[in-house]
Amino acid sequence: MPPGHHSDPTPSKSGPIRARWGVRQLPSRTRERSFNLEDAEANILEHIVPSDWLLRWEGELAYDSVMKWSTAEASYYFNVLSFFAKIRHEDNLPRGNEERIKEACQRARSIFDSPISVDRVLQAVISLPDYGQGMVNLRTFFLPLLFLLSPEDLFEIVLQFADEQVANKYNRTLSWFDILDLIDAIVLAGLGSTRKEALKEMIASRLNPSTWLSPTLDRPSPLCQIALGFGMIAEMEKLIRSCPDRLFANSPSRLDNGSQLPFLLTLSSDAEIIMHAERLCIYLRDEQQVRSWLERLGVDGIPRVVDSIVRLNSPSKVEAMCNELLDHAIPELVPHVLHLYVANVGKSARAWLFRYGDMVLPELLTLAELRNFDIELLELIRELHVECPDARSDKMVAQRIENLFSQEGMVPEMSASTTPEWLVKSLSKSTGVKAVRLPAIFSPRTCPPVIIEGLRLPEASVEYMLRCLKESSADSLHPFIKTLRTNVPRRNFDHLAVTLFYRWVRNGCDGTEKWILMALGALGSDIAARLLIEWTRYWQTSGQHRLSAFSLECLRAMGTTDAIAKIAKLASTPGLKSLKKKAQAMIEAIAAENKLTREELEDRIIPDLGLAAIVILDYGVRKFTVVLDSQLKPALQDADAKILYTLPRATKTDDALLAREAAKQWKRIKELLAELAKVQSERLEKSMCSVRTWTLTDFDQLLVQHPVMQYLVRRLVWYKTEDTRLGAPVTFRVSDDNTLADDNDLPITLNAADRVGIVHPVQLGDQLLRKWGDLFAEYDIIQPFSQLGRPVHHLESHEMDAFAINRFDKQWLRPELLVWPLERLGWIRGCTNNDGMFNQMIMQFPYCDTSAYLQLDGMNSAYFSDSSGQIIYSCFFVPGAKKQADANSSIKLSCVNKTIVSEVLNTLYTITKSAQSV
Repeated sequence: MPPGHHSDPTPSKSGPIRARWGVRQLPSRTRERSFNLEDAEANILEHIVPSDWLLRWEGELAYDSVMKWSTAEASYYFNVLSFFAKIRHEDNLPRGNEERIKEACQRARSIFDSPISVDRVLQAVISLPDYGQGMVNLRTFFLPLLFLLSPEDLFEIVLQFADEQVANKYNRTLSWFDILDLIDAIVLAGLGSTRKEALKEMIASRLNPSTWLSPTLDRPSPLCQIALGFGMIAEMEKLIRSCPDRLFANSPSRLDNGSQLPFLLTLSSDAEIIMHAERLCIYLRDEQQVRSWLERLGVDGIPRVVDSIVRLNSPSKVEAMCNELLDHAIPELVPHVLHLYVANVGKSARAWLFRYGDMVLPELLTLAELRNFDIELLELIRELHVECPDARSDKMVAQRIENLFSQEGMVPEMSASTTPEWLVKSLSKSTGVKAVRLPAIFSPRTCPPVIIEGLRLPEASVEYMLRCLKESSADSLHPFIKTLRTNVPRRNFDHLAVTLFYRWVRNGCDGTEKWILMALGALGSDIAARLLIEWTRYWQTSGQHRLSAFSLECLRAMGTTDAIAKIAKLASTPGLKSLKKKAQAMIEAIAAENKLTREELEDRIIPDLGLAAIVILDYGVRKFTVVLDSQLKPALQDADAKILYTLPRATKTDDALLAREAAKQWKRIKELLAELAKVQSERLEKSMCSVRTWTLTDFDQLLVQHPVMQYLVRRLVWYKTEDTRLGAPVTFRVSDDNTLADDNDLPITLNAADRVGIVHPVQLGDQLLRKWGDLFAEYDIIQPFSQLGRPVHHLESHEMDAFAINRFDKQWLRPELLVWPLERLGWIRGCTNNDGMFNQMIMQFPYCDTSAYLQLDGMNSAYFSDSSGQIIYSCFFVPGAKKQADANSSIKLSCVNKTIVSEVLNTLYTITKSAQSV
């Protein structure tokens, strides 16, 4: 949409907004009136509504009336409310409703003058019925206490009910927040200076982090609110500084931690406010909090507002907070609004950028000059330059845009004499492309250019390329596209492909033009791969299955290591069953095409996260190098070679924009590394359990020399397979310098013909197992999964000549506690009969050419959770991998690999034990 231009870049709000923070102003109490028993009784009767079996209280006492209470009137109301709250159906009460009400009031008169104490209040709270039984509103119930109890007694009740254990004991959480204004007006306003100081000391002694965040409350403790009412700013500052890091990170979902802002905003230093908000994980939750935050902190508070908006899941709150933030037009907002625009948060960000285009463009150009080939940013600059007339008339801005695109858009165009020979031949041989007219949004005139060997591809050739893409499929690319893939680096097409894709998305993802995805798949690099996988998942979850399937095919057509890795990850991700099945078939096909097993293919597509080269996080003045420690945790090394595990905060001498980009990069590295470590640890564990081995060449190149995998490899014990038949295997580990060392920590060498694997503890004797355990303990090596400490199971003497394991004979299990855990471990269901029933679970061990079969009663494949309990009859092993086998074709247990036997037994023991504990 072409947004309108706003010539007056000023906030739409006319005046400053008063921030709601700091010490509350205490209201003055109205002069009390004389007590009239009849008037008070009439007031009470207005709130009592009779029903068939009890009396119900409805509504609250009027605020203006309460402020005029005398002590005598307050005493009367508390006694009536206490008596009424515990009324149940009693046989000795009159049956008529009106008579019951009169009887209630008469009983209340009889206890009118009884004394009121803290213990009596607590007992009254205990007797309060549930809401459905006619409970009096708690605010109304406690109003009289403000006139009757001393401040010390009143605060003692507050403190008791602020404690989680006390609140649970009495089954009540009091909403003191609803009467804080009355506490100020009635209790605090009338105190002398001596009493106030005594109460301040009492409150200060109770202030600590646990009283600030009460698990039973959805807001800060009332004690802290009262402390603010007393003006105890110094004590609150001390409390905030003493709170542990991430105090509110794991707070209950109902906790609106933005309500902590009034306390933060009492701090005298703006820098401290921002620092503690980040340290304690306090975020803004609505537009009113945004208003107060910005009123106090100004421009410095913008980053926290943006972070809060991005975290929110409520579209209505996001829009309201965006509108509050974007009611201002200042250059400092540009990078933050751009962040919201790229994150696709809120509808206001794009409109704001175009509304203030003449102000925004210079700032965007500065950002673009600092960033390296940010496609979305460059595309936005192009659109702004076209849509904003005032910005287009600025000659300096136009010159900067020309300079920005000089490396691609302003380079010389190819001529007949400068066109590469391979391109001339390819264009001359290419035929059979329909001369269809491309939509205007895909016209080469408005698209980023394609640079080939330092020259710009002519518009006619670009248009021909797009038509070739439209004629291509994942399995059959046009010859001209194949030629471009061979002779031109993929990154040269990224800008064009991504630009076309975003235009297609903004145009509604028209299915007739989905060939645009082929531009990403056939020509794009890793940038395009990330885009494709994100949208593949989105389309699948939103029900657009045809688009998700075609997008996955385009990802396969890309054929790069990163693209195949993303397909492999999708193939092993829970959920999205149809897409997962398609991805699994693709991985198997790719592996077959390269004459590899699936595991061998996955070894070759392990991402290095860019850590093969030196990764530097640039702050401008300061620079930090990303390194990995022995436990595969990312760390930073500063100029003094000091190791840091957290990214330092930016200072005034650092470049703010570069520091923000470095923080994003650091966050992404940590997330990707944690995910990679988890996935690859699980793969290595599975390799050990399945007795998989590697050639020495693959082991060295794909694991030992890999910039990430080497940290996992060094924390495991390995063996060479040729010696296992002679007794204990030859075992070794990989040292920090990537040399091999045996159990005596002496260097060893392997032959080129050797195959290596991860040793299973069942292969080691007790002495060798203990020796490796001591060595790893000496070097403080923590294994990525349980290897040396793994449970080991052996065949019993009577099972050596048997053909099936019957230890679990007649073991009864619920189907869902048997099938689901086995499937999570890689077991599959056996063949089903005509009734949809299956009676076997199968685990295949291809590297030993063996499969394990678990014989069951039988259950329905579609409704197994509704099937009756299953009995495990036996477990046997057969050679090869079959979907159906019986015990007649089983092999002798003593001939089965010890590792396989141990793992199958361990699985069955674990599942049966877990099922018995349910």
